[in-house]
Amino acid sequence: LGVYDSLLNERLPKLSRHFKVEGVHPDMYMIDWLMTLYSRSMPMNVAARVWDLYLCEGELSLFRVAIGLLKMHERTLLHMEFGDMMKFLHNIPSDLDEEELFTAHVAKVEFSKKRFRAIQAKVATAAEIEAGTRGN
Repeated sequence: LGVYDSLLNERLPKLSRHFKVEGVHPDMYMIDWLMTLYSRSMPMNVAARVWDLYLCEGELSLFRVAIGLLKMHERTLLHMEFGDMMKFLHNIPSDLDEEELFTAHVAKVEFSKKRFRAIQAKVATAAEIEAGTRGN
């Protein structure tokens, strides 16, 4: 989730700050999204497209979908408080415009596998340093 948090900070800084102010942490919604491949929180037709993307592109696509979905609803989320955000994040509206999500948002979330791996390495190094600090 550290990789996702870095991507969120980088791609949607206002929303990332708002989540922090409201106490919304990635593990409160991303674990559900990733473990169910979005099938629990999204309409099934949209989740099926996520699965297709995942089978074609791999794990990177799951992060692209998350950032694209949040970008699509950023204005709405910025005006919500904790409880409403959690309801929204766990129950994406059933009238979600599938085409808009994938063509206008997910398709525009670009980062290479190389960039993704670099963020993973940075997060892993930070975690090692933090673990070493706690051990002293």
